[in-house]
Amino acid sequence: MSDPGSFLLPHLRPEAPRLLLGAGALLAASFVNFRTGAQLRGAIESNAGHGHLVRSLAFFGAGALAGCIRTFVIDSVTEKVRVSIATEVFSAWLHAEPDSHQGQADETDGADAESEEKMLETSQPRARTAVALDSDVTLCSTAVPMCSTIVRYTSSVVGGTIAMFRSSWKMSAFVWPLLVTGSMYGARAGGKTAGKSARQIADARADAFGFAEERLQNRNLVRWFTRADREANSFREKCQVCIRMVSKTAAVRGVFHLCFDLIAKGLLMGLCALGGYLVKKGELTAGEVTEFFFHAMFLGLGLYGLLDQVPKVADIREAAKRLSCPPVTSSPKQDGEIATVPQSVNFNDVSFIFPGRSRKILDRFTLEIPAGTTCALVGPSGSGKTTVASLLLHDYDVTSGEILVGGSNIQNTSREFTRSNLGVLPQQPGLLGSSVSDAIKFGCEEATDKDVEVAARRACAHDFVSERQGYTLPVSDLSVGERQRVALARAFVRKRHLLVLDEPMSALDAPTAATLTESLLGSGETATMLIITHKLSLIQRCDKVAVMSGGRVVQHGSFSELAAEKTGPLASIIESGVVKEA
Repeated sequence: MSDPGSFLLPHLRPEAPRLLLGAGALLAASFVNFRTGAQLRGAIESNAGHGHLVRSLAFFGAGALAGCIRTFVIDSVTEKVRVSIATEVFSAWLHAEPDSHQGQADETDGADAESEEKMLETSQPRARTAVALDSDVTLCSTAVPMCSTIVRYTSSVVGGTIAMFRSSWKMSAFVWPLLVTGSMYGARAGGKTAGKSARQIADARADAFGFAEERLQNRNLVRWFTRADREANSFREKCQVCIRMVSKTAAVRGVFHLCFDLIAKGLLMGLCALGGYLVKKGELTAGEVTEFFFHAMFLGLGLYGLLDQVPKVADIREAAKRLSCPPVTSSPKQDGEIATVPQSVNFNDVSFIFPGRSRKILDRFTLEIPAGTTCALVGPSGSGKTTVASLLLHDYDVTSGEILVGGSNIQNTSREFTRSNLGVLPQQPGLLGSSVSDAIKFGCEEATDKDVEVAARRACAHDFVSERQGYTLPVSDLSVGERQRVALARAFVRKRHLLVLDEPMSALDAPTAATLTESLLGSGETATMLIITHKLSLIQRCDKVAVMSGGRVVQHGSFSELAAEKTGPLASIIESGVVKEA
């Protein structure tokens, strides 16, 4: 975990000139505050009349102007820092690779371990919502006004101390050691407690709102299983945990402030008695006592304010730790040009274990896909099919073996270059963009409207789009099968010669699947394709079929060759229903 200070400083450094201006205005305003006691003393003891009043008002006006400048500068810089942090963290989260997350080994790892899809999901970095991002970024950006506040309170303590000793060293010697020593001890003890409490409260809130986020994303399931009231009560119970933690922390802080307030009031009464005694003896005047108490007030408020910042500093540190992530760096690897012709794909003795796990998902997996051919990858759930696609997309580094694309090991090129040569359709085809056109162009920003239409026709999406609202049709109006075809068009619009398609027809009816199969494999388009599918009609049309079991290829060849083996693996999974006719 990176240090919170090193995380925040790069965002503060560009704003240094404006921060210095704000600091100068703060010091000017603080100086006016320190001199206020002397002005009051002069007003009591001086016979200058209106002249002194006018000078005092002008002096106070200058202080108010400095305060105005400080407020404007600090508030504007705070928003700039907030945006700077948000954009950097958002970019880092988008660039974060799954294999950068080192999880803990599952105690149930082994023969009965969780499915491949579950492991792919749990090996991803912990998801953060935009709400959590905004909350932590806003909290971190408050470091700017907090620094201003700490400087202001510190100047109050320092200035108040100096002015107090100038007014009366006897009274200052009585009160200053008690106040400052007690405050330092309280800050030290409060800092440790606040840091621990901030972590616990943040974890409890993350648990509660993570629960809520998951239920809201799947609210149809909640309603269909009539669990709305039960889930609402569960969320309320998790929120009650937060309330109990905050209440406990608030009680501790309340007791601390009670003790501090009682001690301060007791010292004030003692000072009043001492001040009255010194006035009676003629060692101090009424004006000097007034000035002393004014600056003593600044000292007390400064100490009280600094102590109040301790839990806030702890909150900011914890937010900075949550936001800290590896910096986005450019790859030093040498990349080539985007392929303009189909390329071969070779998996040579590839073994793979998820980070933090012990079970092999792929075990000496070997597969050759010649350039320009299509290969159907079939097998039961958990056999490693989706992991093969994930490794080809370079989501992870292989544990052993090598993956060659066009004869080049993808480990020797950057992830960005490997992916720039691919068109991909994931198993869960999410669409980004408000309209169908935007969703397809997400695959290629330079795509023209004609390119979008050509890709949509190839994906059998043009007809249903044109029959409705055209390519401005909102993606929210699409069915599951329509979304899958739009996602396929997004892969096609990239015009890549290597396609990775994971269950491209899982949500389609038989007639639509047959039409799409013909469009995909009979269009004359030349590309190397790895297709993960359970559709028999699609498998039959592929050039090669690879059957997986236990993380390796157990049968490989043309469909006719494999189907002829009546007791072979392909025949077995067809008979078992893993591969479906429709």
